[in-house]
Amino acid sequence: MSSLFLPAELKWIVARHLSGDAATLSALSLVSKPWLDASQAVLFSQLDYTLDSPGALGNLICFFAEHPRLAACTKWLVLQGGTESLVEFELQEIFSLLDLMRGVRAFTLHHCDLNGPSEPLVFRHPCNLFVSAVHADIRTLASLCSCLEGHTLAIDDLYPYDPVYASPALFGTMRALDFSNVREMAGTASHLPPLWREVLLRSCSDNLVSVGLSMDLSEPLQSATCWNFLQRKGRCVEHLRLNISETYFPLFDDAAERIIDDEVGSDGFGGIPQDWEHHMLSEGCPLLKSVTLVILADMEDASFNTEDTILQWRYALRLLSSCPSTITHIFIELYAAGERTGTGSLNTAEEVDWAKWGEVLQRFQNLESFRFVASGRHWVPGLGDICEIEPITTTFISSWETYVCEELPSCRLQDVLESTRSSSHPLAMTAV
Repeated sequence: MSSLFLPAELKWIVARHLSGDAATLSALSLVSKPWLDASQAVLFSQLDYTLDSPGALGNLICFFAEHPRLAACTKWLVLQGGTESLVEFELQEIFSLLDLMRGVRAFTLHHCDLNGPSEPLVFRHPCNLFVSAVHADIRTLASLCSCLEGHTLAIDDLYPYDPVYASPALFGTMRALDFSNVREMAGTASHLPPLWREVLLRSCSDNLVSVGLSMDLSEPLQSATCWNFLQRKGRCVEHLRLNISETYFPLFDDAAERIIDDEVGSDGFGGIPQDWEHHMLSEGCPLLKSVTLVILADMEDASFNTEDTILQWRYALRLLSSCPSTITHIFIELYAAGERTGTGSLNTAEEVDWAKWGEVLQRFQNLESFRFVASGRHWVPGLGDICEIEPITTTFISSWETYVCEELPSCRLQDVLESTRSSSHPLAMTAV
């Protein structure tokens, strides 16, 4: 059958299958009017623009004002400044563009200077917000968030201009808040200053459904801030993402070695440093359905100290053991240390006590999915898309899942892991 006579539904299926292949989609759009419609809808569904001159955003607005059908196709929109200098984006121009794109579900701002009024605005748009390397004052960011009714804010790095003051209503409309990808690298400034972290946590509502936090266990103040937040505002949280992968434990003396060598510990999960604070998630987050834990895993034998890494895994097991029985989805996100070449090392996997993990996982009678996923933001049903869906399966991840499936003592857990390995859209915490 000639492609010209394919039913319209099949043309759209073919076009969606070619998503990401701009050259083929462009060629396909020249075949006929039906192919043009299907191809353009896919081509314009995910847009990533680098705007490196003052008038570039205005030109983009003019283009989509003249082509409203193309603007209506966009679901994911990324606006980023140029690499040479910081470009200023005015809130009013951003709103003018979004007003033309009412179908946008996820909006990303990257490497730009955000400028605009700090008072409440009347504009409303049903999308979520992801900011990365954005320079802004907190009230401008709050004004933007108040206009985006996806009620989701994800932050990778933010550079503030002003001293910040907590206000109970500043981010009160948020139902999903995620800064779990923020990393405070040694020798550099924090990607999210501690004061901003505290303000965001204090000024969001008690009705958060989805939360992502970075928790460096070797920094007691940061850890205490996160735990206090979960105790105070975790009552409605259903999806939790905790990133403990940046935690570092110095191996300087015999006492440290004794902690690592202690495979039992005070509660049967193995030794961990005494100052690593932990609480019962079942008390702070009694409605929890999915939990994603971001943990280090060695990619190569010599790239990172596996003995140091194993302490994170022991702590993670304690966290899981404290979860409520409402848990249905558990995701272990592997933050890989070392070069991403070949299949990667299973050093870390071989050090984990999977019998103990099996005992804890068996407690969750409603468990539908236990997965290992690659690092990145993942889709959360019901809470919108934070950014373009990333592949969750790599050779490294597959080798982990194969190994763990053989090590788990329970046939039921093996079945849960095996049956969800082919899932294309896991219920994982985004960044949201």
